[in-house]
Amino acid sequence: MTGCSMTRSETYLLKEDVSFSVISSGIAFRNKAGGLVLIEDIPSSLQAELVNILEQSKVEVVSKDSVFPIFEYLYKKKMAYIKPEQYIGWQQRTSFWVANLTGCYEAQKEILDESLIMILGAGGLGSIISHQLIQSGIKRIVMLDCAVLNEEDLNRQAIFSRADVGRSKVAIIKEKLEEEYEGTCVEVFNRKIMGDSASKEFIENIKPDLVFLCVDEPPSVSVDIVEAFVESPIPFIHGAVGLWDGKVSRVLDSSASKKEFISNCTNERQPLISSLAMTNSIVASHMALAGYSFLLSGDIGEARMINFK
Repeated sequence: MTGCSMTRSETYLLKEDVSFSVISSGIAFRNKAGGLVLIEDIPSSLQAELVNILEQSKVEVVSKDSVFPIFEYLYKKKMAYIKPEQYIGWQQRTSFWVANLTGCYEAQKEILDESLIMILGAGGLGSIISHQLIQSGIKRIVMLDCAVLNEEDLNRQAIFSRADVGRSKVAIIKEKLEEEYEGTCVEVFNRKIMGDSASKEFIENIKPDLVFLCVDEPPSVSVDIVEAFVESPIPFIHGAVGLWDGKVSRVLDSSASKKEFISNCTNERQPLISSLAMTNSIVASHMALAGYSFLLSGDIGEARMINFK
């Protein structure tokens, strides 16, 4: 991972939850989470200028301001952020969110550009996750599913349309995402993945940075796949949609976490007759955000049960 490389053209804003106070040795910045940053041993004239700026209702500095290096430092300490309008297209919103999560957008952009994501299943969860990840800056996705689109899928799989019925789901997703988002590479395989040795070898040869488990037929398939990768370093995240609830695993990045996931699952799930766009979208969004945060910050998150009622 590369470090931050700021140019002298950014505009910085102090975060809304940050307050300051003048102390004997300089200025102290505090946020509501308890973070503390001290700016000490600065010339009195510069300190006076900084205090004058901080007392304004809207705290904003640009590269020509003499206090600009101080705000660069506050940015690295997550007390300030870069004005999102500095970026173009999808980067305007994505860069703002990523910078607030990690403290530096530029370094994380390399992760977004280079990470290889695998999605097993292109149905109610996988189709939504693929779209959300591409919208959020992921450039490389591999999708596997052998299903064709049926009309009954249209109640919960928003990326598809009636004109797509009868076509391969993964082929449709590739076509639409690559057409809509320039620079995106969606590689698709029209095949079924199980927990067998052939499937394991196939996934290992691709070497994904994270695998989204979005398959539910047969009911034991997700457990079988994770079981096959217990000793593998490849991380997984699993999600499932029920009638009135959904569940999302933590990121399974170790042998211990994979074994715990297996022990907590049951192979005797009742078949789900139907689900809705809303319930699928909720679970898919939780999965996509958890995986995205893991890629950017290494946060494995926590397993969660989502109540739809």
